[in-house]
Amino acid sequence: MAGVSTEQGSNGNKLDVALNLVPFIDLLSTLVLFLLLTVVWVQIAAVQASVDSKGKSTVSNADQSKLVITLKPEGIDVSWPSTLGKRALPRQVKNLELLTGTLQKLLQEGQVLPASVGGDDRVEYGAVIQALDYLKAAGLTNVALNTD
Repeated sequence: MAGVSTEQGSNGNKLDVALNLVPFIDLLSTLVLFLLLTVVWVQIAAVQASVDSKGKSTVSNADQSKLVITLKPEGIDVSWPSTLGKRALPRQVKNLELLTGTLQKLLQEGQVLPASVGGDDRVEYGAVIQALDYLKAAGLTNVALNTD
């Protein structure tokens, strides 16, 4: 606690003023703690995504070398890389569990699949993030966010 003691006037009366600094220090420490937690939380909640390019893609589907997943309200469109050959791979799936099951089988065979995930304008952003999480859980390590 900070205090000020002075003499007042000619009669010798003392004026004692005590300033309680504890609430001020509590407020400052709370603000510092809030700012530190906010910075840490922003770093934890960030999605690590590599963006292929800005603008529209110029790569055609015929010569692509990666898995392209496009989320739409009616389902999930999948464009498989040409390196997988002539396999019976689905072009459209209804949910992410079926897709991750197929991807896990390919990864067990030793196939390395770079992937790109994007969404239609009608799809919520949370669904795209969920798709990224499913692909990471399936074992894919090279996953990009498609911004087309």
